[in-house]
Amino acid sequence: MVLQTTQVLNEKAILAALEKSFAMIEFNIHGEVLWANENFAQAMGYRLPELVGAHHRHFALLNSPIVPLTCLCGIT
Repeated sequence: MVLQTTQVLNEKAILAALEKSFAMIEFNIHGEVLWANENFAQAMGYRLPELVGAHHRHFALLNSPIVPLTCLCGIT
């Protein structure tokens, strides 16, 4: 079954707009940073080169509960 859509927006343009507006970060399955944008780096008090390879525990509060994340890209 092929779904038809009336959407005319370009996916790359949407992602670029989100990246300008949101703090974004991507981890591998081991919890290491693969990529982050400048908004995330600034919000967390880092420079971009410091983030790649860092573990996600560097960004968590010690007393905060672990909350599962929902992937926005459709991969579960």
